[in-house]
Amino acid sequence: MKRFLCKKHGRNSVELKFRYLIDKSSKRRRDYFHIKFYFFFPYAFNIGPSTYDRTDFFADQKLYLRFNTPVFLTDELLQAKNSPLLRLESMLDRSSEDGGKGAPFNYSDFVYESKLLGSVYKSLHRELYSWLRKRLRRDEEKRILEEAPGIFEQANEIARRCHQLTARVLESGELFSPEVSNHLLMIDEYLSLVLERYYLWAFQLLGSKRLYRNFIAELERRIKIEMEYRAERGYPTVTYPNISEARLEEYVYRSKILKRYVSEVLFFRVRKLDQGKGIEHLLYAVAAGVAMVLATSLAFFGQSAFGNLSISLFVVLVVGYMLKDRVKELFRDIFSKFIGKYFYDRRVKVSDPRRGRRLAVVKDKVYFSDSESIPEEILQARNRGSFERSLAKTANESILVYEKMVRLHSGTLKHIHNRIRGLADISIISVRQFLRYLSVQKREIPLFEDGKIVELKSVQRLYHMNVVVSYQGADISFRDKIRLVVDGKGIRRIEKTENSR
Repeated sequence: MKRFLCKKHGRNSVELKFRYLIDKSSKRRRDYFHIKFYFFFPYAFNIGPSTYDRTDFFADQKLYLRFNTPVFLTDELLQAKNSPLLRLESMLDRSSEDGGKGAPFNYSDFVYESKLLGSVYKSLHRELYSWLRKRLRRDEEKRILEEAPGIFEQANEIARRCHQLTARVLESGELFSPEVSNHLLMIDEYLSLVLERYYLWAFQLLGSKRLYRNFIAELERRIKIEMEYRAERGYPTVTYPNISEARLEEYVYRSKILKRYVSEVLFFRVRKLDQGKGIEHLLYAVAAGVAMVLATSLAFFGQSAFGNLSISLFVVLVVGYMLKDRVKELFRDIFSKFIGKYFYDRRVKVSDPRRGRRLAVVKDKVYFSDSESIPEEILQARNRGSFERSLAKTANESILVYEKMVRLHSGTLKHIHNRIRGLADISIISVRQFLRYLSVQKREIPLFEDGKIVELKSVQRLYHMNVVVSYQGADISFRDKIRLVVDGKGIRRIEKTENSR
């Protein structure tokens, strides 16, 4: 499982995702993770302490904290005792015994397990699709033909059993409340949409390759079956020829809402505290006190040296007031830099949404730094290629550091969630303010053929924003470098630069 992922999130945002994993066999009650982002801004960006308020970084950031989705193989979802599918079936079995006089039905647990099933099912299909892509890239036709039909059939079976659960609840009369039925209908529709979506991607991936024609035909058949099933249930997420634009928009909207409804079971209850403000006010009060001490000392000195109501005393008092004001601002600036570098700006308390137990504390801060204060290994990662190393000798870059410390209560997590391996930390950062000074320019590039210019091609000017990531965890540490290729309108692409030249 990758610990760090980076991808575009629209034209003007980048998504940074970390995973904090715990060792189930360890007896540690807490695990600590330390992450730093180093943003290197070239001169053209005009980003620095005087043009960009570091606190704006938090306004441009969306923070999501959630559980890592539990990992289940297809056969485990169908057979394992801790499978959410089997737990749902068991709950219905116990509640249906003796005509509804069996074990009391726990609605909260039912909602949790059904939403968890939806999240696990989506993750399972993502892994199946990734497996298929890897096999195709490696030209493992025989393995695809032998294994893929059976694996995808098991995924079909999971959806069929969920459809059966839904039918069972709907046909039970008044045994289950309307809210149970309504909730299960949403889960049922979501699972059908997930299967359709990933089967459609697999269908497009395989294309018209004759070698896989039987498997492709089976994928198409299953997509049709799910579409007909949703139409039979009366779900709005059904398409047909000449469908209106409004219905297509409703299809997309409902799919998104269902995904959010299901995945919320993995998200934490988050409480954000502005930790740096208290320290800031305290240090600013100290600055005001130091300035007042200086002004009062000058007043006492003037009075003792020149007596009362003299011109000299008047001048001393005026000078003392002027110095007091400037000294106060000077110490405010010094303390502001001190706070940014040595104290965290924000503290986030993370609690389990069901049990209310504290699971983690996240502290983060943002500050500008000069290259002399940056560790040598970070600078080496930034200037990895020979071309960049040559540029670094003359380049005037501004460096913004975003630092995060995570304290994970792994003992509590293992105790109350035995299917969870860790946390996912997702930051979506808008780059609009970083790009506001960039111009949109083009340059003509000559294209040659047989020694003659055949065309002048207009090419957009691009800029590079390099980011070095440092990760230190309980069991692993690494550094990574990414490059955001941008223009004045937003992000064009994101590059991994392990082999930079």
